[in-house]
Amino acid sequence: MDSGNFEVAPDYVNLFNPVPLTHTGNFSAIQQIDSLNDFAFQPTGTFNDLCISISPLGNFRSGFNANYALNYSNLGKTTLIPTINNVTFVSASITPTTITPDSVVFILSTMSPFQNGQITITVNVNTGLPIGTLINSGTMILPIDNILLPDSNINEPLSHGFVRYRIKPKSTVAVGDSIQNYAAIYFDYNYPVITNKTVTKIIQPTGVQEVPQGNISIFPNPTNSKVTIRLTETAEKVSSVNIFNIFGQEVKAIKILPTHTAEIDISDLSQGVYFIKLNNNNQLISKIVKY
Repeated sequence: MDSGNFEVAPDYVNLFNPVPLTHTGNFSAIQQIDSLNDFAFQPTGTFNDLCISISPLGNFRSGFNANYALNYSNLGKTTLIPTINNVTFVSASITPTTITPDSVVFILSTMSPFQNGQITITVNVNTGLPIGTLINSGTMILPIDNILLPDSNINEPLSHGFVRYRIKPKSTVAVGDSIQNYAAIYFDYNYPVITNKTVTKIIQPTGVQEVPQGNISIFPNPTNSKVTIRLTETAEKVSSVNIFNIFGQEVKAIKILPTHTAEIDISDLSQGVYFIKLNNNNQLISKIVKY
C-alpha cells in the first residue's frame, strides 16, 4: 500500500452499528501501522438469537454407533441460558439435563453474545438398515412450553406468537424451484391445527452496487430523522426513491417530482443500515445508517 490518507470502515456485523462509521489514517511511508483508531460496535436493539446446527462426523454403519456434532452459538445481543433438545441418543460429551424416551434436553450455562460451543452426541443406527437409508425424517419439531398468550378477545395484538429459524437448502436446489411447507400446531393432547401451505421460490439474488460518491451526496449520514439526497447537475433527475433493509426487503417507497435534490423522512424506520435506490436511468444505489 502506498503512502497517503486512507478512510477505513469495519466489516458489517449483523444487529450492530460501528461507532464511528469510519476512521481516517495517514501514512507517510510503507509498512507503517496505525493501532489507535478502534471501532466500537453498538447494538441496534434487543435481540435473542440462539443458532444451533447438527452435523454427522462420519459415515453411518448399520448396527454401529454414529457421532454427531451439535454446534451452538449466541448470535444475538443478549446473554442467554440456552436449552437444546435432540432425539434418541447413546451418550454425549456434555451430560444432558433431562433424558426421556423421545428426547434429550441440555440446559447450558450462561452464554454471552458471540460465544459458542459444541456437544458431541453418539447415536445408534438400527441393525438391518440398508446403505443409503435416510436417517432423518425431514420434519422439524419445536417444543414450546408454557405458552401464556392472552385470549384474542381480551388482547388481540398480544395474542399472536411466531417462530423464527434458519434452514440450509440442499445443494441440489436450483433457481426456479419451489419449496412447499406447512406446520402442524399441537396444543396439549388435542388434534393439531394445520396451517396454510407456504411456497418459497428460489430466485437469483441481485447484487447491490453503490453509486460513486462523486455523483451523489447524502447528509446527514448517519441520521435519525430526515436525510437530504443531492445529485450533481450532470446526473439524471430522480423521480422516485425506494429504501431497502439489509435483507433486500423494501421498507419504503416515495414518489417525488423529478429533481436533483430531495429530502426524505426516515424517522419511522427502525435503527440499522439501509440502501436507498434512486430511480432514474442509472438506478443509483447508496447506503445510509439510521440510529
